[in-house]
Amino acid sequence: PGSSYCHDDFDAGNIFATEPITVFDPNPRFNHGYIDIGSALRIQIAHGRSEDVLSQLKQGYFGDDVPNEKVLHASIILDYYKKLHYWNKIKEERMRQMENVERYLKEHAHLLK
Repeated sequence: PGSSYCHDDFDAGNIFATEPITVFDPNPRFNHGYIDIGSALRIQIAHGRSEDVLSQLKQGYFGDDVPNEKVLHASIILDYYKKLHYWNKIKEERMRQMENVERYLKEHAHLLK
């Protein structure tokens, strides 16, 4: 319900293959957890990950708590907008990722109603 240390760029490159896995971040940010998970989900969406992968990520983050899907979806939108300027500079490399996020946002627009 409040601020905490957040990863801000969580992806497979930031995980050690230990049992259980170890998430590493040499530069954590003080932020709200929904902003952190929104960024992590946007990264996975941009790379075309399945809904199953997104569900697993949410389950790992929230555990038995039920996330507020409206706030979560809004945090994905916010993170996407933060990346648009950079992605537009290198369009050829990021066009597919932009399309993946835009498709996801359209498919899940009902979550903001």
